[in-house]
Amino acid sequence: MIAIRVLREGVVIREVLFRSTPIRIGRSPESDMVLIEPSVSREHARIERDGSGGLVIAGGTGTNGLYSGPRRIDSEPIVGRLRARLGLAEIEIEEVREDPTQPISLEDLHGLDQRRTPLTWAKYIAVALFALNLDAVMAAEFWSPWNSQRVVGVIWQSGSMLVAILVVGSLLLGLLKAAGRKVRMADVLRHVAVYSWLQPLAAAISLLAYYVLSDGAGASLREWLPSLATVVFFGPTIGRTRIREGADDRAARALRLGATALTIAVVALLGTGFSGTLSTACRLVATVGLALFAWSVTVVCVPVFRTMLAAQSPGRWPILATVVWFPLVAWVDVAVVATGTWRWLEPLGAAMFLGVLAQAITASLGYLAPQLRPFGPSRDAVRERAEARVLVRALAWNTGVVLVVAAAVAGPAARGVWAVAAKAGWTLVLATVLLQVVLIASAWRTRRP
Repeated sequence: MIAIRVLREGVVIREVLFRSTPIRIGRSPESDMVLIEPSVSREHARIERDGSGGLVIAGGTGTNGLYSGPRRIDSEPIVGRLRARLGLAEIEIEEVREDPTQPISLEDLHGLDQRRTPLTWAKYIAVALFALNLDAVMAAEFWSPWNSQRVVGVIWQSGSMLVAILVVGSLLLGLLKAAGRKVRMADVLRHVAVYSWLQPLAAAISLLAYYVLSDGAGASLREWLPSLATVVFFGPTIGRTRIREGADDRAARALRLGATALTIAVVALLGTGFSGTLSTACRLVATVGLALFAWSVTVVCVPVFRTMLAAQSPGRWPILATVVWFPLVAWVDVAVVATGTWRWLEPLGAAMFLGVLAQAITASLGYLAPQLRPFGPSRDAVRERAEARVLVRALAWNTGVVLVVAAAVAGPAARGVWAVAAKAGWTLVLATVLLQVVLIASAWRTRRP
């Protein structure tokens, strides 16, 4: 059977099942699936089988076109679930099997989407602001009797952080939408609130490491914790996707195991400062925990990689690079802890920042920019410019990342060719960002007839 669902703001408001093809979709009463929407043409699209028996959606005589995600398409194979837009109407298509009823558990009920209110946003933002202000409030100078501006300082800092939270949340939301994830702003804000508490947690563990570990091991752990915190947050946030059938469920199971293993690994690292057999045992436990987490990251990223590789959107290349760098960094992290080569932490940090975080943010900006334009030719113009030479830009960006990471591996004492490589790498990354900004800005000012 073929299920066609009509969506409104991402929520299913109607579902129709069909047992055979072709299926005609449009505003005409003679259509098999009638959509009452002025922007939908009378014979807008059809669903049929191709030569191999797979489902394909193809555009008909639709004036406003057929879209799959941000791309305007003539036809598109339906693998798993496919979301398409006909004019301003959004539908979801899925070939469903007539399997027997599956029992559900209490855990499955907790995973159901729930309605979010503005109070939910406010709760997550308040939790994040409290965590972000905690560092300043706990500082000794904050409580100094000569500090008469502490309240004003907290208010000012909270206001600036509120803007930053909303901006970062919007960027992440755009990236997740570009990757095909069914997610809302409240979900992103919840992850931001969790991530905000990782800095106070890292500070507490660093303080404990100061008293428990040796000077060298304690310094290494303090350098390693920010990268670890970033990996914890961006694993479930960037990687999880519903593009492939069953990928979301597998990712959820893998990440639960990975998060537990990562917690054990952090605790075990505290014991590596001791000498003898205990230190070796703690490092072994930490290595196993990080390996399980790296495995969960791989389970999350591989379906995204396969799906984006098969997609036709030019904007897929930065996302492909991101999901390659992310598990690579995680597995190298395992090797660093296993061998105790802490000097590799700086290259890991560079790879995580440029290869994953910065590249993901840039990709989300390229996806969000067209959405800020009204539907029609102006949006298409911005999208075309945002996707112009995206493969070349992705190659330049990641070449720059490789050069920066290689220079970091050589170490600060390296001179000559490695210093030039680092400068060339940063130049490539910054030039790629500047080119994208110029392309989008020029399209933003262009008016199509």
